[in-house]
Amino acid sequence: MKTNKLFRNLPMIVILFFITMSMIISYTFTGCNKEVDTVTVTNDVHDTLKGKSISGACTYPDYAGAKVKAKGAVISLYTGTLKTGNPVATAIADTNGNYILPYLLPGSYYIYAIYNTENKNAKEINGIDFSTNPGYAVTLASTNLVQAIDLVTYGTTGTTKISLDTSVNKYRLVTLDKAHSRISFETPYGPASQGANFPGIFGALKGQPSQTAFNLTKFAFDEATPANTKIEGYVLLSERSTGEDGRDALGQCGSKALLIDTIGMKDSLGVYRARPETDTCKFISQSVIKYGNGYLCKAILRGFLMHKGPGNGDPICPTCPADTALKFTGPYDVVRDLPVEMYFEFAGKQKYDNVDPKKIYYGFPFEGVFTFDKTKINIKHASIGNMVKVNCHVNIKGIVGKEY
Repeated sequence: MKTNKLFRNLPMIVILFFITMSMIISYTFTGCNKEVDTVTVTNDVHDTLKGKSISGACTYPDYAGAKVKAKGAVISLYTGTLKTGNPVATAIADTNGNYILPYLLPGSYYIYAIYNTENKNAKEINGIDFSTNPGYAVTLASTNLVQAIDLVTYGTTGTTKISLDTSVNKYRLVTLDKAHSRISFETPYGPASQGANFPGIFGALKGQPSQTAFNLTKFAFDEATPANTKIEGYVLLSERSTGEDGRDALGQCGSKALLIDTIGMKDSLGVYRARPETDTCKFISQSVIKYGNGYLCKAILRGFLMHKGPGNGDPICPTCPADTALKFTGPYDVVRDLPVEMYFEFAGKQKYDNVDPKKIYYGFPFEGVFTFDKTKINIKHASIGNMVKVNCHVNIKGIVGKEY
């Protein structure tokens, strides 16, 4: 009986089909947002008939240390007992943090995984990076293997120790480089914003000295022992800018939204000034630990005080009425302490060369981010979304002409 050539070549056609599909899948998932179901991108040591799998759950620690599903984590598999050469298989954890590397031949393998909480790659802080440290050496025999993956905080290898005040420690003396530092914020523009952002900065306003709004009062950074790190600083709420004069001026909606009190503070020219005790918002660190590839600073925001009015013995205006902007009803004369958690990264010691050795200096850049809930501090303005994100770009400068 004559056999058709198509059927004689069918095994080869099937093999070519699977190879082609593997190449398409590998190309399709390169560089994509990884919040998807489990996908094996490549697998060079497979046996689709008799091969076994390595699978399990991938987790990372949250701010409280609890294990959280690492959906979108990238799991790479290497042959042998070390992370060397190119991976022979790669998988993406699904929405439940589960991964699978199927159809593997028996042998020794090494598992390495990385994860970003936002599944994004960017220079500025955009999610927090975790990885296995160092990884998992496993042996696959004749049955499927289950291997849980715990992503951990990176180790610290640097030894930088710097401080604004060396009288309290033996760190190297530095100063705040205001000209290259900025605090910015953003929040959804009210309940009807449909996703629009309401951005701004704490920085120089027209007619004011450069960068008057952001100040550090205490700063000490110990790269290897973060428990020794201290951060205290403040912004003047009246010195924020959104680029819109109708919102930024004292007495307008922007200052009222942030509970800046101007009662009794009109000067001889009829211009309102902010009452100092209501104008200052402080950031005070409570503890600092290593977290992800950076640091977690637990702190408090202290500020948002409102003036009570007559009968309180106020030396500025003892007869002024209480400030009831935006229907504020108290508590008055109370500074609020709002717990916040700031994640920050140290970009490393940067040497700025100059032809004259006496003018060489070092920079120590930091990037931080935290959010706070406006409802916890009685901010009620409808144009501000409930969650406010604060971005901190801070550059610390070494003494000119000294090595660090």
